[in-house]
Amino acid sequence: MGYLPSEKPPAKWSAAYFKMFVEKLRVAVNDLDINNFPTGINGYLINDRTVAWSKLIGMGFLNTLKELEGIELQQTIIALAYPYAITTITADSVGGYVMYSSVFNKPNVKLIFEVVGGSKDATSTATFELHGVNGKLAEVTTNAGTIEFLRSAEFNPPEEGQTLLVKAKTSDTTKAANLLSARLIIKIQ
Repeated sequence: MGYLPSEKPPAKWSAAYFKMFVEKLRVAVNDLDINNFPTGINGYLINDRTVAWSKLIGMGFLNTLKELEGIELQQTIIALAYPYAITTITADSVGGYVMYSSVFNKPNVKLIFEVVGGSKDATSTATFELHGVNGKLAEVTTNAGTIEFLRSAEFNPPEEGQTLLVKAKTSDTTKAANLLSARLIIKIQ
């Protein structure tokens, strides 16, 4: 389809040839397909945040996750334009979920829970948790009094594919915790 084989340039250059060549490039680059790369691609050539991991693995480009060593794949769970206020003192679901695939259950894979959120002020604590079917997997807390970027410690992936969701709480019902975004980071080491 969009594969670009080596070919001899024409004897005489024309506008039609350039148009055809640019169109071939557009299709090869924009329409990622197994036929575009018949010899496969090396994971080291992929820039961070350029291609969805599910596309690469699902299409057979990568034989092992080791080929993506050293990068972080990001799955957005929640991304809001305005902060969502949480006023409960018990962890409650704030909406948003992600389907975690067991394809990442490898020794060289760790997960990180990332949140952009914060507490009302320094006298209250905002807690954000990532939950799976067997309970809490990761947690981040803050009492900075401002919205900030937070990351959990690395943790091992769940053994089975499952739905992961975000829960949040505040330490004081009169001082809301605020959530702006949450992501699951898949770190391949």
